Amino acid sequence: MRTFIINLVVFSGILVAIMILGIILPVTPRASTSHMFGKLKMDSLLSTVDSPRLILLGGSNLSLTINSQLLKDSLNLNPINTGISWNIGFVYMFENTLKYVKRGDIIVASLEYNQFSNRAMYGGHDLVRVIFDVAPAEFFHLRLQQHLNMSEHMPAYAFSKFKPREYVFKRDSLEIYDRNSTNQYGDNCKHWNLPRRRPLATEPPLPTEYDRIAFDILEDFDSAIKEKGAILLITFPALERRTFEDNKIAIKAIEKEIRDRELFVMGSPERYVMPETLMFDTPYHLIKKGVDLRTELMIEDIKLALQTTIPSRRHM
Repeated sequence: MRTFIINLVVFSGILVAIMILGIILPVTPRASTSHMFGKLKMDSLLSTVDSPRLILLGGSNLSLTINSQLLKDSLNLNPINTGISWNIGFVYMFENTLKYVKRGDIIVASLEYNQFSNRAMYGGHDLVRVIFDVAPAEFFHLRLQQHLNMSEHMPAYAFSKFKPREYVFKRDSLEIYDRNSTNQYGDNCKHWNLPRRRPLATEPPLPTEYDRIAFDILEDFDSAIKEKGAILLITFPALERRTFEDNKIAIKAIEKEIRDRELFVMGSPERYVMPETLMFDTPYHLIKKGVDLRTELMIEDIKLALQTTIPSRRHM
């Protein structure tokens, strides 16, 4: 028994040492091409783009479904699309964006519905990639729950550093989720001239229960944005029709909770439901025709908000 315990301790110690080594090793060549590095470009845009600004905040439901040139031409605002991945978590998205918010900014948040359950707003494996590969200095600025969420994914991240494919691989010129796939506004436009992919990747069913704390945090961010003299508008992601119908009860519950918190909501979930023929590779991503349709709908909603409900920005 004593020998077994010693062997177990030694083996565990080796595993821990390998994991620590994996964490501290530099980002691998393959990972360095990831769209997670788009954060560097988004931060640069947030820092340098002049007012008046329209900041889009959310996951890939924004990065792959918005034509920011249409927004700019129609609204006379300078758009910044910060969408990368829902799995970063909207807590990180908001806190990172808040550092750059200026007086008069309009922030449009379009959050994937799965961010409102299972503590998903604190991020997952993509947050691990952002922190350890892209912005390690931000590790100490995260909340406790973000660290706890990341801890579940740390072993997989660490051991990925020892996979040969992370160092020897062939770049795909049509790779969509690439650090160089975005345009000057932050839109991921590399798929605009590609046919839709079949079958669509599926999404797990939404839980019928959501995290009330997610809406508390959303309210806190709304207050913080107002204190900076800016405005937060909530919209809904484009979603494939069948996926919407399968999750309608949960989605309507999320919408009701947002409205009950008296956050400014534009449109409705139904307004952004899209047919499968407009989807690209997942129920949240659109082909170019769908991108333009979703953008036009958003333009209508923003115009209505600015004309009827939002106070004149010159008084902000």
